[in-house]
Amino acid sequence: MIKYYFIILILFCSCSHKTTIHCYNEATKNIIYKGVVNPLNISSNKKIISITSDYGILEKGGTNEKYNIITNQSESLFVEIKTKNKSEKFHFRVTEIPEPIINFNRPVQNNEIKIDDFKTIKNITYYIPEIAIDVSFKTRSLEIIRISKDNLVFKETCQIIDSKLIPLAEVGDIYIFNNVQIEIGDSENVVVKNEILKIIE
Repeated sequence: MIKYYFIILILFCSCSHKTTIHCYNEATKNIIYKGVVNPLNISSNKKIISITSDYGILEKGGTNEKYNIITNQSESLFVEIKTKNKSEKFHFRVTEIPEPIINFNRPVQNNEIKIDDFKTIKNITYYIPEIAIDVSFKTRSLEIIRISKDNLVFKETCQIIDSKLIPLAEVGDIYIFNNVQIEIGDSENVVVKNEILKIIE
């Protein structure tokens, strides 16, 4: 009986000293999005000596286990974490950011918007429904096309806040937000799918 307890004690002690290392993204699991900041949780029950990556740039986040990684690699990368007695590689798949969608921050239904709501648009934002990480967007340029109810066509290239066509909207007009170019994180400019709005009462 004593011998049995002794074996159990040895097993318990050896397990308690086993080095464990964790590296994951809570929102995307093993996916890293190209050109944007991706958060990583990195931890170990032993002191971490080094954290490196083959194609990613790592930086410390706000708390002990929080890190950020960014990459322009287009296929895959790994993060290698070393403690005094263990080294482990964690592999991630790199993928492009899905195409963003324009958000007018006003109620839009079936591509129709009320004239009072439309005339108060001062900026547009963007969202990506497929991902759960924070992504920064910046509008570089866009073209606004107004097709009046009399079929007259007017165009301008500007930022939303500087638009001269939006205040001129009348019921029955069609507005096209075309060639919208945005920056996503540190990636190159991306052209977003155009949006068509009909102005209603």
